[in-house]
Amino acid sequence: MKRLIIITALLALSVSSYAEQWQILGTRPMGMGGAFVAVAQGPIAQYWNPGGLVKSAANVSGMEIPVGVNAEFTGNIIENASQIGDMADKFSAIQTSQRGGTPVGPEQMSAFVKTLTLMNDMNDPGKGALFEIAGGVNFKFSKVALSVNNFTSMGLNPTIDVINIGLSNVGGVSGIKFTAYNQSSLDNASYTSAAGTLKTSLDGLGASLIPLLCGTNNCTTLDGGVNGITDTTQLANAIANFANANGITPAQLLDAASTISQYSTEAQPLITAGASGAPYSENTSNLTVAGASFMEIAAGYAWDMKMLSGLSLGANLKMINGRTALTSFHFLSEGDTKDAFTLEDTKSSWRPAADVGLLWNVRSKYPNFPLRPKIGLVIRNINSPRFDM
Repeated sequence: MKRLIIITALLALSVSSYAEQWQILGTRPMGMGGAFVAVAQGPIAQYWNPGGLVKSAANVSGMEIPVGVNAEFTGNIIENASQIGDMADKFSAIQTSQRGGTPVGPEQMSAFVKTLTLMNDMNDPGKGALFEIAGGVNFKFSKVALSVNNFTSMGLNPTIDVINIGLSNVGGVSGIKFTAYNQSSLDNASYTSAAGTLKTSLDGLGASLIPLLCGTNNCTTLDGGVNGITDTTQLANAIANFANANGITPAQLLDAASTISQYSTEAQPLITAGASGAPYSENTSNLTVAGASFMEIAAGYAWDMKMLSGLSLGANLKMINGRTALTSFHFLSEGDTKDAFTLEDTKSSWRPAADVGLLWNVRSKYPNFPLRPKIGLVIRNINSPRFDM
């Protein structure tokens, strides 16, 4: 379970399966937020707008080695991940109880309810992250440019299974049992009030809570016989007696009840749906990792368009090697122990591509035009190259 928490918390991200976005290449374009198409000059003009390769006093030849790194986190993913990470040890204790047929205490019970809602939040649209790195070598000789640039992206997208979350005896898993703790009455009268508060908070989780915890045979207890725990009063008594026997104070019992009440509205429909599912041992939560790396080998050239002063036209011819990878890592599966970043389903393919760009310095035609505007237009990869995936 800790693997679920850590991987989901730290690596939950998404990337488009259909198209690569335009990545920012170069420090000046990055400082301008990517608004470089109409002012493209120097060696990296070939990438931004090949029309900017035209020779001028300010647009000199040379070499440029741009490198950029980008990381995006969306949908409040960091806060959500941090909260889940804080619950890791408690949730791990719940799985240990499920496998060994031992009871859960009030802290584990509240952790189950809270973390269930946080895990479900990971499925919200818009949650994710994207990592990108771009870099290369770019040369400009008068109106001619040559370059080799690489653009690599990796996205991670979690899918959290909140249906197969049962803690009962299914598929060889022992399930939660309170075999040593009384459920019909309290062994210590000082726990009576706290147990009543806990019972009220458990009521907010709905009638499916007992089947989710115990399955159709219910959780057996010291005096439960065949039927075992059948309602929230008995469950609250068993947890309170567990607390008493293990040095957990009534105040800690009340804290757990407060946490359960806080998250009960969100947790109740999940518990209802999960009651018909399998236990955690059959959970299908997974992390999908998608990566793409594109290496562009390009040659560009620009022409002065005599029909309009200050207008230039540029074009690139390119060969692109696209390497793609996609894998789905089931981090709760007993048999799936591979590294999430072992991208087994990889493809590599070469495709031709072309760019065209126009750049117009308006004041070359109209010297008194205010604000010195420039107009740029670029169409990258006009043949829409597609790569194997």
